Amino acid sequence: MILWQMSCGIAVAGAVGGVAAALMSEDRGFVLPKKVTEASGTIVRPGFIALVVIGAVAGLLSWGLYGPLANAGLFEEVDSSWLTLSAIAGAALVGTGGSKWLSGHVDKTLLQQAASAAARSNPASDADVEKIATGTPMEALDAATSIASPAADGV
Repeated sequence: MILWQMSCGIAVAGAVGGVAAALMSEDRGFVLPKKVTEASGTIVRPGFIALVVIGAVAGLLSWGLYGPLANAGLFEEVDSSWLTLSAIAGAALVGTGGSKWLSGHVDKTLLQQAASAAARSNPASDADVEKIATGTPMEALDAATSIASPAADGV
């Protein structure tokens, strides 16, 4: 088996990890990419296609960096015994992790936008709304807590 065929096998295993990540994402399935526009900006939701592609790339990167052929030439004929079960399993695992990282980042942004929209509908200062929309998760929590219980701030 030549190197490009083994690379395709690893990419497919990483893509399977991306499919698993799509099933574990907030959407729980195969949702197409889309844009969500809110008052504070537009969020691109990558959908399952991006998760599968990132899974394949992450699997290839893992195998290329740490696999048994890390030092092999790209266009040489190689023994098929180099493509092991552990290489396939590792590619699927890394594909799942890489894809889950992306969906987690998008989900975090969506939650910040939801909290920001909720803060706008309640008596909240512009600074608190901005902190919820763009701050760190801890800053957003602090701002939301101060809106929910103004007596805690001595008001």
